[in-house]
Amino acid sequence: KMNAFNPRSSTRVVRCCRRISFAFALLAIVFAISCTLAFAQEGSSGAGSDEDGGASTTTTASDSSATNNAESPPPKLKRADPTGNEADWGSFYDPNKVFCGKYDCYKILGWDHETWGNNPPSTKDITKSFRNLSRKWHPDKNNAKGAKEKFVHITKAYNILTDKEKRADYDHFRDRPDEYFIKYGSSVLWSYAPKSDASIIIILFLMAGSVFTYYA
Repeated sequence: KMNAFNPRSSTRVVRCCRRISFAFALLAIVFAISCTLAFAQEGSSGAGSDEDGGASTTTTASDSSATNNAESPPPKLKRADPTGNEADWGSFYDPNKVFCGKYDCYKILGWDHETWGNNPPSTKDITKSFRNLSRKWHPDKNNAKGAKEKFVHITKAYNILTDKEKRADYDHFRDRPDEYFIKYGSSVLWSYAPKSDASIIIILFLMAGSVFTYYA
């Protein structure tokens, strides 16, 4: 005699198969996440070694360039003709207006840091430029629109570049906006989002999968 078909046992088998397949899928997902985290850590360590190698290469190049500069005479100091036009004043990262705001203090007074090489303008040169520009843009001598604002920028540039400490800070922060932000902050209010712990996410994922498997 043939055994009668039992629908309850068939349902149990289907549920058991579902649980097993879901458990395998869950393990595969966890394994993929773990591999991704491992590869990310290896990539960050590899990037650090590349940066170290690049730093050593840069150091060697800078040493060789310093030797060449020591052998060759310093280039002749050049000064651009200041026009008083803000478009010729260059740019600088100074959101809190510690120095000359968004303008380049040197270019306001007619100097370009990319052209003087190892022979930057002296305090005497800067004072001479300031006096020439003051004769042109002083509000008592120039009634043109915007002359007062330009004179304020010119005076601020002169005060920064004739103060040894302020000028040293200004030269230092020219190519270091990250250090400027650490010391003076930024005009934009923002904060980092909290970093999530990958292990906590994996544990929560496993708990959710276990609950779903139990009631499946």
